[in-house]
Amino acid sequence: MEVEPFTKGSTVEVSSDEEGFHGSWYVATLVDIVDASPTKTRGSNKRNRDKKNVGYLVRYAKLFQEDNLNEQLTEVVHPSYVRPLPPRNIRRDDDNLLTVAEAETEEGNGGDFQLYDVVDAYLRDGWWIGVVRKVMVDGEMKKYVISFESPSENIEFEGSKVRYHVDWINSRWKFRPQKVPNIQTNCRSRRVVNSDEEVDLLENFRHCARVENSGRKGDTVMETNGAKAKHQDSVLLKKETIFKDGNSQLKRKRGRSKRPNGSLEDEVPMSAVVNESQTTENHHILPFVKQSPVWATLESLEVYQNLTQNPHFAPLWESKEDHREGLAIAHMVTFANVVQRTTTLQWTDPTNIINNSLETLLELEANGFNVGPVRARLDELLAKKRQVGRLEGERKEAEKEVEKYNSEKTAIDEEINGLERMMREVEEKMAHAVAMKKVKDEEIMVVQKKLKVVDKTIVDWKVGFEELVGSPL
Repeated sequence: MEVEPFTKGSTVEVSSDEEGFHGSWYVATLVDIVDASPTKTRGSNKRNRDKKNVGYLVRYAKLFQEDNLNEQLTEVVHPSYVRPLPPRNIRRDDDNLLTVAEAETEEGNGGDFQLYDVVDAYLRDGWWIGVVRKVMVDGEMKKYVISFESPSENIEFEGSKVRYHVDWINSRWKFRPQKVPNIQTNCRSRRVVNSDEEVDLLENFRHCARVENSGRKGDTVMETNGAKAKHQDSVLLKKETIFKDGNSQLKRKRGRSKRPNGSLEDEVPMSAVVNESQTTENHHILPFVKQSPVWATLESLEVYQNLTQNPHFAPLWESKEDHREGLAIAHMVTFANVVQRTTTLQWTDPTNIINNSLETLLELEANGFNVGPVRARLDELLAKKRQVGRLEGERKEAEKEVEKYNSEKTAIDEEINGLERMMREVEEKMAHAVAMKKVKDEEIMVVQKKLKVVDKTIVDWKVGFEELVGSPL
């Protein structure tokens, strides 16, 4: 994808050939495009002489002047050391290949890196190229041990501090393949493979298979592409540290922030890895020779018949030679146990059993086991248990609410009972009052009858009195 030249104000990343800063990129702002004096640039001298000396005046975002920590570092750099900000939306497709997704996500690249991925790690205010040497699980978060070459250092990073490494070549982003440990591949001579040297391992082993005099005593049988072949001297893969001229030429500081806030110490670089090995049908170079009769039993297990496996056991290169085959057998047994445990899980089993199995699969995956189907099953089982766990949490909350409402209902029932008692007392008093009223009504009627008799008698006496008065004497 072709891009327009950088413009003033663009946010870019800047690298340097300065000793101690190789392989690092720093975020900066392009302040201006200026004429620059001849300077060391990437590319041939002839090509540089044919070009106009143009430089970019950049202001670093996280680097500051050595004599003034409040002032951002500003300098003129050659355009060959400037590139756009790398894409943040790098993802793996269904074929496990790195691609740039169409839509950029907020998470960026931090997250699901694999063993031996070439990445950049954020350290000392810049991004430094390295290789993933170990994947660890810390709760729900993954952490990565990144290995640096100049010098040899292994540092642990959170996923948010790691991104996929990409190169800006001919105005296009290019991905780097995974970087597996360096190994010896020469049949006859003892030789260390440099990191920059590309060796066709398959062709080398085919060459080994064609070595003459293969029937001599001491020959080692190897399997190449499913066919058995012999080579005279087994592939020499002895682990040893290689120095040139008595000292490692790679020994130097990996760089320090241009802010005087400390630096990394010099360390001896990683040695090339060499040790006795054999290949599998898919041309993996194992760090040991299968000698134990246990292999036939393991590979005949039902789990390995149903789930074809072809582990490379690459991390075992760093173990002692005598331990490697035993550790590999242990990994084989562990994988079979995880599969067996997965197929016999009970609903009442604690969740940490699944979590432990998932952590174990990470280590097995680093050794080349195909753990996808088992991990998918465990993830699904874990999701169901977590969903039920959330529902059980909601159920407990509902039970608490029911208990609360029952308590309130009990209080209301007691209040109602009290009111009913009061109502019964009132009704009893009412009935008594009504009865008393009826008695009084009856008494009043009796008295009223007497009153009428008395009134009639009084009238009769008055009439008799008047008649008596009016009668003649």
